Formats: sequence, C-alpha cells, structure tokens
Amino acid sequence: MRRIGQTRARELIYLGHMVAAEEALRLGLVNRVVPHERLAEEAAKLAAELAAKAPVALAQAKRATAIAADADLETGCRFEVEAFGVTFATGDRVEGLKAFLEKRTPAWKGR
Repeated sequence: MRRIGQTRARELIYLGHMVAAEEALRLGLVNRVVPHERLAEEAAKLAAELAAKAPVALAQAKRATAIAADADLETGCRFEVEAFGVTFATGDRVEGLKAFLEKRTPAWKGR
C-alpha cells in the first residue's frame, strides 16, 4: 500500500485483477520490465552490479531502508547516522577512497 497508495492497492487486492508488466511498472510495483528471453541475463547483470559494491556499506543500506519503511523520521535518521558510523569505520571505506583517487576498481574485503 505504501508504494502505490491505499486506494489503488485496495482496488487491486479486492478485485484480484491481473496487472500487466507495463502497468506494474507505471504503478511503481516493479523497477523494470525486460523481455522474458533476457530475464536471466538482466538478473545476472543486476546481481553482478550488487556484488561489486562494498559488502558492509550495502548491508547497512539494506538495513537502513528496511527500518525506514516502518519507522518514524527520527528513528530512521538515528539509524542512518549509526549505519554511517559502522560503514565509515571499515577498511573498505579507506579502500574505496584510495581506489577512487587512483582511478581503479576497489578490492572490497567486507570489513
């Protein structure tokens, strides 16, 4: 309901109509639509892009967005500050900065 609004969500839930991929995209129920024959390729590309991110930073971002979905603004902001602190204290932060300055791909260690 949060994603598409209570009125539209109720209509979809109560009527049980199927939603075409393009309509789901327009409503914001999905992030992208790809042809069936390219689904595995696109999923693999997305997984590879996520796998290339700093593990601790990505984990903190996932936790922060999960908490923000159900928390009030003050709680969400407090958790965001804590998540930043956890991420900032990692060796991966140093590696990311060095890699950026050296114009190379970072070698994340996950710590």
